[in-house]
Amino acid sequence: MANKTSKSLTKRIRITRTGKLIRRKMGIDHFKTNKTKKVRRQMRNNRSLGYSVKKMSQVSTYTS
Repeated sequence: MANKTSKSLTKRIRITRTGKLIRRKMGIDHFKTNKTKKVRRQMRNNRSLGYSVKKMSQVSTYTS
């Protein structure tokens, strides 16, 4: 049987042209009125994961 890709991971990260993994900062759409303008502005930026695609494929395991 073929290995399956973790769908939860593929929905949360994006791969750049250079092979870096980008994630969206959590909590951006929840209770925005209680946050300052500075925090809301900073949340719009995406964050880079410390892994490349090559390294992530070595580290990650497939779930069945």
